[in-house]
Amino acid sequence: MKSEKGPLPRGMSFVLKPSILAQALAEAELSVDTHLVRGVGGIFFDAHFWPPNENVGYERLYVRAGAVANSLSQAARLYVENTVLPKLTAWLADILALPVASPIRREKQYFRVDLPEQLGG
Repeated sequence: MKSEKGPLPRGMSFVLKPSILAQALAEAELSVDTHLVRGVGGIFFDAHFWPPNENVGYERLYVRAGAVANSLSQAARLYVENTVLPKLTAWLADILALPVASPIRREKQYFRVDLPEQLGG
């Protein structure tokens, strides 16, 4: 899994560690080229499933995870680990269970979860 992170302003924490995402995918027995980008700005959590194309001959998962104020970080991480990641792995498992020639598996797919209101969303 590839991982990168943008600058993190003082007083903010990322909502997901690369090791936690890798563990969730491994426990769900999902093997796909994965790229995690952690950053600040509009996105709380989203993922793109990209099928092979003329430039890249394999399936890819591109995940973006945001940051929250330090005061919300523990609750946000627990929410991501206990709610978002199970939904993500179920979504991805459903896609990967389809035949390779399936129209759904051959097209880009998008998964998004916004910051819940109780966490400041």
